[in-house]
Amino acid sequence: MRQIFTFKRVVFFGILLVAILYTVDKLLNQQSTQITTNLSPTPTKELTYKTLIPGKSNAGEVKEKLGDPLKTTQKEDIEVLEYKGTNSNWNDEVYIKNQQVDLIKQIASVKDQINVKDITTSYGEPKNILYGPYTDIGFFLYVYPENGSAYLGNKEKGVILEVWYFSPTTIDDFRKKYAQEYSESKKNAPRMIDKAPGN
Repeated sequence: MRQIFTFKRVVFFGILLVAILYTVDKLLNQQSTQITTNLSPTPTKELTYKTLIPGKSNAGEVKEKLGDPLKTTQKEDIEVLEYKGTNSNWNDEVYIKNQQVDLIKQIASVKDQINVKDITTSYGEPKNILYGPYTDIGFFLYVYPENGSAYLGNKEKGVILEVWYFSPTTIDDFRKKYAQEYSESKKNAPRMIDKAPGN
């Protein structure tokens, strides 16, 4: 009799423990779901390059703030102005369309102190990755279209070659306007043949 009584207690307390753990688990999951849904997304920061804002700054402001360009080239309806940046090998580029700053490509160097960690801390993990001429050597274009920024780099190594600034847009619009030579798959990425950053 005593053995049955003890067995019944063990079963009773076992069931009670499972019920308590189940209830606690449900409450914790419900609470974490509420916390997650109440979080606001990463705030959109207006990105600037030397106080120039794509879509807002005009050609006059570029020359006023950066001076005369080292080189000017015309690509269809876009004027490309090259300015000395921190990289000793390549120039930063400001793309002017209809007298407005359309795109800026900053060629990064160690002096810029731009790193992948700071970008992912500010904007999160990139949801849009495009593959271009540097794919073979591990450099991809990580795009944040809603923030108007992208970087060409190797995320795992933390290396950034270029930072692109543009007006916030969609990924489809970004690809049509700025990254036609990039692909959404590694398999279709163009090969690197004497391609320098910024081109």
